[in-house]
Amino acid sequence: MERVALNLAERWQGDGHDVRVVLGRDEGLDRPRAPRALRYIRTRSAVPTASFETVWMMWCLFRYLAYNRVDVIFCPGNTYTVICVLMKLLFGDHCPPVVVKVSNDLVRRDKSRLAQLLYRIWLKVNGQMLEHFVALAEPMAAEIADEMKVERHRITVIHDPALDHDRLGRLLAIPRMRNAGRHRRFIAVGRLVPQKNITMLLLAFASGFKRGDRLTIVGAGYERTALQRTVRYLALQDSVEFVGHVPSPDGYLAEADCLLLSSNYEGVPAVVIEAIAAGLPVIATDCSSSMASCWVVAREVFSFRSATRMRCRPQLLGLKLCHFWARMPGTMPRDLPWNRHLASTLP
Repeated sequence: MERVALNLAERWQGDGHDVRVVLGRDEGLDRPRAPRALRYIRTRSAVPTASFETVWMMWCLFRYLAYNRVDVIFCPGNTYTVICVLMKLLFGDHCPPVVVKVSNDLVRRDKSRLAQLLYRIWLKVNGQMLEHFVALAEPMAAEIADEMKVERHRITVIHDPALDHDRLGRLLAIPRMRNAGRHRRFIAVGRLVPQKNITMLLLAFASGFKRGDRLTIVGAGYERTALQRTVRYLALQDSVEFVGHVPSPDGYLAEADCLLLSSNYEGVPAVVIEAIAAGLPVIATDCSSSMASCWVVAREVFSFRSATRMRCRPQLLGLKLCHFWARMPGTMPRDLPWNRHLASTLP
């Protein structure tokens, strides 16, 4: 989400707009990759702010808006709308209009009924107080209108700008050849946090993998230690590898046979778009109403590869998105064993 926001800001800056990126914390694993051409607004703190980063971000944005002229606020994800709503309350009519890129699923079946009720109320507050919303796919636009009670003229569909042209070209150029051996190389990419439900992924892999299959998990997060304990408990030490955070997962996508996505909720997962561009089949939980839009991406990639006659067989591209339906997070359908499903979907 933040990486896409910075890429967009860099493009706007290149188009002649005056862009300022207000930071809460000037740190993180991707900080060295942040575009240098942008102007970052930092607020110094005498103490570490990680434990109260949302409150600190509120103060940083309030301080900047109080002393600077701003034409529009771009909110890079619905995670940050609480900050923008507070700015609306504090500045009233003097607050600049807010454009929100909705980055996550709004239904949130992973929450309890009470939490879902409170979340729906919060979404309606967002819809009433913030001016415009950007959906990353057509199904998401309908979801914004239904859940936030937003008029359709306040919603714009702009497909997820997860890839720039250069990177798309590199992913499309990856040759996909049939895996002649019996062993499959699976990959999962994402932060090691509860949203990604890696525990379920490990349980699923343990229930259906064949001897020699490998699962590589790319990403960092505070759940890593617990997940490594789960790997030891399931006796998967020789089959599962944690590689941590990497600047780009492209090298791992090139070596894999299939992407696995076990999230409880997503918007339009960038890693799915990346995997399809790289010619990988994808097995995913039903984590977003917008996942079906990836079919369009898959067809476009298939057409591009066919038109350019790249060195790979069309039937081996795996360009269909195979939803591994897991409606209740943390559970696996008993009538659809992992290994049988993989056998029917992988080349």
